[in-house]
Amino acid sequence: AACTNLCRRAATQSCSPACALGACTAAEICNNCDDDASGGADSGYAIGGGVNLRNDIAASNNPSIAYNSADGEFGIVWAEGAELYFAARLASNGNSAQAATAITLAGASPARPRIAYIGSGPAAVYGLVWEDRRAGRAQVYATTLTINGAPAATQTLVSAAGAGQQHAPDVAWSEAASLLGIVWQDDNDSPDNIHAAGVRPDLTISNLDHAIEVGSVYRREPAIDSDPVEPERTPYDPSMYEAL
Repeated sequence: AACTNLCRRAATQSCSPACALGACTAAEICNNCDDDASGGADSGYAIGGGVNLRNDIAASNNPSIAYNSADGEFGIVWAEGAELYFAARLASNGNSAQAATAITLAGASPARPRIAYIGSGPAAVYGLVWEDRRAGRAQVYATTLTINGAPAATQTLVSAAGAGQQHAPDVAWSEAASLLGIVWQDDNDSPDNIHAAGVRPDLTISNLDHAIEVGSVYRREPAIDSDPVEPERTPYDPSMYEAL
């Protein structure tokens, strides 16, 4: 029978002669999870050497990675010079699924990208956020990418207007809410506070820019992750972010 295993992959399970369902298993891939229910993650795989995704004289920095569970690929983004790049690697063997390609963002001046897996698409497979200086100061923008790294035509300004810098964004996808949860460091407050917003896959804003962590000390470099049961949570104060 068809099932979804603990690694959130399509799998199968068999019925024994005693009419008891066996383990829900799939072929093992290198994803830090026990797909075949053998008792160990990634059995048969060993961590290999590094792979150079792109050779260029410009410095590559600020990489971010997301696992595409539907296609068994890792989507990777990074900044290089005045551009962002996307590449994909197969989880099963590390081979290239998409060679490094520039992400064309019209009018953008991007840096510090972050990526999150949304779903199997076809149009929106990954959510992408970045720090953008097209207005002469840092602001937070979002778009979506196809499985090959092609961006949507829409670029959504996520952070609200202000004279200060809005930077160091991070993003996570909530399956339950069907939202990209986005957090960043906001210098419009004094001292710096952490702000958040929610963006739908069609790149419309569900939850407007709002402060979720304020106080008398500087708060910087936020991170966010999704929880399959609870709403998105941040490491600094989980209860304040449940409203997003």
